[in-house]
Amino acid sequence: MTAGAGATQSITATDTVNGAITATSSYNINLNAVAYFSVTGSNPAPLATLFPITITARNYAGNVLTSYNGTVALTSSDPHFTNPGPITLANGTASANTALMHVGTDSVTVTDISNSTLTGTGSFTVNPGSAAKFAVSTPSATQAGTPIYVNVTAQDSYGNTATGYTGTVNFTSSDGGVEHSRWKYYR
Repeated sequence: MTAGAGATQSITATDTVNGAITATSSYNINLNAVAYFSVTGSNPAPLATLFPITITARNYAGNVLTSYNGTVALTSSDPHFTNPGPITLANGTASANTALMHVGTDSVTVTDISNSTLTGTGSFTVNPGSAAKFAVSTPSATQAGTPIYVNVTAQDSYGNTATGYTGTVNFTSSDGGVEHSRWKYYR
């Protein structure tokens, strides 16, 4: 049996054959204790752009704990995230702006600065930005008359692969002996 919401609850045990055999016990649930924090915000989160997150102190029943007015510190799985510094909650909630710089799934974790066992984590998906540059790689050396493979990757301004890029790439070379008609593009 798991305790639910409510300040005072009771449990009654009754015999299934003889209903006269019964007993009741009462217990109190402390709804004024923080069990965890929830961290929510835009998902997917924008890349390298401030966006608001909401931090909420919750009790064991998942309700907002309006009596909590403590301070939390933020950390992230993204080592380059924008940390707004310690945040003080008022009536169990607070908002802050942060930015994530890592493409993929990133987390933002809040921890009560007075009690490090009180934490909460929000998970955010960050998509790459639009193409801002190319990364080009070739072999460092080759023999004359041998085909070489050129790898071109569209990247956003932070060096993440711009997966949404669908443009056309034009190749030129400082090598006058290159036969451009033989160049092929593979996706």
